[in-house]
Amino acid sequence: VTSLLDLRQGEQGVWLGMDRKRRKQIEKGRLLGPEFQVGREELLEDFYQVFVETQTRLGTPAHSRVWFEKILRYHPEGRLLVARVSG
Repeated sequence: VTSLLDLRQGEQGVWLGMDRKRRKQIEKGRLLGPEFQVGREELLEDFYQVFVETQTRLGTPAHSRVWFEKILRYHPEGRLLVARVSG
């Protein structure tokens, strides 16, 4: 799947180009005050926990944690992103 977003219209143009429901969802998330961490192996456990819970809820089998460990080893430029809300 390829998804493209034309950013030439600027932040305001992108924002107004979204449907109202999506803007409301984003605003709701911003109000929670998420804190973001970018890292690698030190974030793998937290990342994997959320990944497995999400996949399970969707009824989709989850890759093993080892699979993600191997991806990080093979791609030294790779990073994980973890967002925390209220700790």
